[in-house]
Amino acid sequence: MAFLLGRLTIIRMILAGSLMFLMIRVGYLSLYMGETLAEECVEAHLICAELGYERGELYDRNGVRITNRNESSYVAVFPSDIDDRETAISYLAELTMRSKNELERMLKKGAPFCLSVQNISGQALRVNGIVVFRKNDRYDARMKVSHVLGYVQENGRVGIGGVEQMCDAMLRGGGKEYVQVVTDGAGHIIRGAPYRMSNDREKKRVTLTLDWKLQKAIEEVMDKHRVHGAVVVMRVDGDVLAMVSRPTFRMGELTDHLTAMDAPFLNRAVHPVALGSVFKVVTAMAGLASGEVTMRDKWEDAGRIEVAGITFHGWDDQEGYISRELTLTEAMAHSSNSVFIQVGTKIGGACLVDMARRVGFGEQTIAGYYGEETGNLPREPLYIGEVANLAIGQGELLATPMQVTKMMAIVANGGYDVMPRLLLNAKKDPQHRILDARVVRDVQNMLASAVDDGTGQAAQTKRGQVSGKTGSAETGRKTSDGKSINHAWFSGYFPRQAPHYVCTVMIEEGKSGGGVAAPIFREIMEIIQ
Repeated sequence: MAFLLGRLTIIRMILAGSLMFLMIRVGYLSLYMGETLAEECVEAHLICAELGYERGELYDRNGVRITNRNESSYVAVFPSDIDDRETAISYLAELTMRSKNELERMLKKGAPFCLSVQNISGQALRVNGIVVFRKNDRYDARMKVSHVLGYVQENGRVGIGGVEQMCDAMLRGGGKEYVQVVTDGAGHIIRGAPYRMSNDREKKRVTLTLDWKLQKAIEEVMDKHRVHGAVVVMRVDGDVLAMVSRPTFRMGELTDHLTAMDAPFLNRAVHPVALGSVFKVVTAMAGLASGEVTMRDKWEDAGRIEVAGITFHGWDDQEGYISRELTLTEAMAHSSNSVFIQVGTKIGGACLVDMARRVGFGEQTIAGYYGEETGNLPREPLYIGEVANLAIGQGELLATPMQVTKMMAIVANGGYDVMPRLLLNAKKDPQHRILDARVVRDVQNMLASAVDDGTGQAAQTKRGQVSGKTGSAETGRKTSDGKSINHAWFSGYFPRQAPHYVCTVMIEEGKSGGGVAAPIFREIMEIIQ
């Protein structure tokens, strides 16, 4: 009897232990492994359609998203789950606006695929094997900063131009993206079941120096004036806050722009054109730095000047022009061609070209930025007539708005070199002085006078304290009535005493820097203020 009781006790202990083990196991699976097991269960009943390659996202300096801002509708098609092909093709044709023949070919391949939805009204119909879903688009129809970013090939794999190409290796890091839908035990899609987006690698994040809000505001200013040209706004330390080019292109309509006559893909902010009188800032710097020109010198301005048998006219040259003597400051204020040609021919072409190179002309300004051109500096040696042309920013000289912005930033920050940058985490080179402080101070006074008393008065804001220089650059082309076609420029900085911002405005065929570019500069400065 005792033996039996002992065996029963052992059995009870084994059963109790087994029960306890099961309870612990169930608790562990429920509390700690439940979510994982549920996911594995769902994974076993998922089918996927590939969307393409997911690229890293771009943000502005304040953490505002630049890409993937808006959602659009897409359709995922699973041919193996379609039981009525004719109805499915009609439905897809209505949704995607693609031809039935094209859709038939895609279905015959048998592999799941995704298409963008063009006609949202067609969603009232429901067909087995077709799922309509929403996802963030990389770009939207009203996308800003198109030229800054560049674009990607249709499958999202390769960046073309701009930041998309400059940071392509990093932005590709997201891998492939999929839309996943739940199926039943027979492998058929469960209607109404939620879908989810997934990708096989974590995508990267790239932060730009741009200010999204400022970029949008400047684009609206350019669109309001309906002009072709460019605007660059940069902090004096080199951070590019806005880069605008017009005309622009829509990201979703690239092929429609290929034959456009106004070159919408051209980023005019980094494309070289004739510069004109803005280059007189460089001529003044070169003259003062050479020691052959001083602020006390007086120069005769007769409205025109002859050099090597060529007559160079001032912008205000006319019958009855009264000859006058001007200081360099007065010559800058009134943008005297005659005076700056005298300065240029006195110091020589080599001195002019050397100063132009020192402040960034003739070279790329943003390291690794695709699409930026270097412009053109005349090759030495220069004949006396070429020197005269260069001194006033004409002839073979071509420069980009970005290069002009860099040059003006060097003046604004007291003579230190600047390397413009678009990536917020890009390494900044240690500051090193490239212009004597005395030379810079004298040029700053000239640019203040140009706005207060000279050709740049239209750039002055309500709060004042703007300095800068106008330019009306001859293109070599003329209108039907024989008038010169000029590009309009204004480049300057704000505030005058402790500059923070530099801005360059270039308007193609804008006639006058003081009459067209300077007022747009003023609008932009008042947005910043």
